[in-house]
Amino acid sequence: MLVGATSLMLLRANEPIACDSTVPLRISAAPAIAPALEEITRQQVEPGCVEVKVVSQTAGSAARAIAAGDSEAPALWIPDSALWPPRAAELAASSGLDAPAIEQHAPLVITPLILVTASSQADRLGRPGQPVGWQDLVSGPLPGLSTTIGDPVTTTEGLATLTAVRSLLANPDGTSKPELVGAMLQVGRETVPSVQSAYDRLSLAAEPLAFTATEQSVIAHNRGGGAAAPAVALYPREGTIALEYPVVRVIAGAEPPAIAEAAVRVEQALRSPAATRTLLAAGFRSTDGALDQTIDTALGISPDSPVLLPAPAAEQASDVLRMWSAVTLDSRMLVVIDVSGSMDAGAGNGRSRIELARDASDAALSLFPDSTSIGLWAFSVAMSPPDDWAELVPIGPLSDQVGDGTRREAMLAAARDLPSTTGGGTALNDTALAAFRTVRDSYEAGKVNSVVLMTDGRNEDEGSIDTSDLLQTLRDEFDPAKPVPIITIGLGPEVDFEALQQISAATGGKAYLTRDPADIRGVFLDALIQRQCRPNC
Repeated sequence: MLVGATSLMLLRANEPIACDSTVPLRISAAPAIAPALEEITRQQVEPGCVEVKVVSQTAGSAARAIAAGDSEAPALWIPDSALWPPRAAELAASSGLDAPAIEQHAPLVITPLILVTASSQADRLGRPGQPVGWQDLVSGPLPGLSTTIGDPVTTTEGLATLTAVRSLLANPDGTSKPELVGAMLQVGRETVPSVQSAYDRLSLAAEPLAFTATEQSVIAHNRGGGAAAPAVALYPREGTIALEYPVVRVIAGAEPPAIAEAAVRVEQALRSPAATRTLLAAGFRSTDGALDQTIDTALGISPDSPVLLPAPAAEQASDVLRMWSAVTLDSRMLVVIDVSGSMDAGAGNGRSRIELARDASDAALSLFPDSTSIGLWAFSVAMSPPDDWAELVPIGPLSDQVGDGTRREAMLAAARDLPSTTGGGTALNDTALAAFRTVRDSYEAGKVNSVVLMTDGRNEDEGSIDTSDLLQTLRDEFDPAKPVPIITIGLGPEVDFEALQQISAATGGKAYLTRDPADIRGVFLDALIQRQCRPNC
């Protein structure tokens, strides 16, 4: 969207430069800052040789256009985070296109990332100065509030939220804890395309809403049309990150010298004291954290400068986006559970192995949205002659009707009946191959198709395919274009974990050994993380 256009006379030593024609200079600016930049270019420069066009454009959209070498790429770019220029360079490198050169300069202003809710709901979370924490946001739904974020692929607020959470949920070696994946699943069920759409829901939502946004957006909302549903900014107690607005010089290969000179002069105008006053009046903070003195708590914010965490690095943002892409892919999964007689053995904590498997199924189901497709088999030797397995719930979306309820309800009911079905030996090999072929033969493109197999033993079916032939068959039938990894989970000390590792490796999956149902949640979360590298993990 074009915000506005104005002209200016290039100045050198305070003297106007004569010009024979008008030079166009395009500025792409994040929507929040674009109106203030239009005002600055209109008021702080003299009319004359250069026509400045301020274009309101999301940073993600601008990054893609710049990376593609778009003919209308700006000479100056003001995104709402320093994360975006490296992202544009990364996109350009991956596309192999002849993209413009990018120079990132210091930010004009900043604004903290905060949690937003309606003023009427803020008391349950704490008014400004009595904040909730990032951990509250990621550990589950906030009390009585629906929680969402902007899509991190298209919104800076969403990307910044996940990078902030990642910094708090990183292992000492820098890898991500399963809790981060759980948080992504939690908020990924209902992201919003833009933060403005979340503000619109403050007055329309049937249930109270909380979402992440910037402090400046709260000020703008409450000054503008937010009287019907005033917003409050809540500052995370662990600290937060600031969204910076750097000036980015975008240099096309065949750029005329006049554009370069105009870009320097315009950037000088954007950094003038008068320009800074205009930006602060719009609700931004100076780079040292100061707010305009006329802005106070009446606008739903705290004038005090919040504790700022270190800005995330560009590679952290890229890692978060890769993880987000992996986690939010739709799943199509066949869960296969051993019900042989040995599953009645104790697993500790007063439970049997089959009860552990039952509890694990319950825990895993809670992770997945209704769009996930899941089915359930049970297996033991000759369980359903001539087969060693029985289909308890066919694969399909959890929201679909199955019997008198949903598939999710049918899965929970079938899993809870498992302890009453145990008996016989472990028919590992034939069952693994049958499950693999079932998912492969009904493969759905656009989803992550997989088998999750839980067992406590080793193959005891003398008439089945032997392990070496099974592994060779899996390798021969595995199609990298339609991968079906087998995730194996070993329960108890007698399990043939080496065989499980080989079965998983043959299909690009992974094997896990666990003794506690609480571990199963981590297993599923780790398996979700690994989507970003399969089948070559």
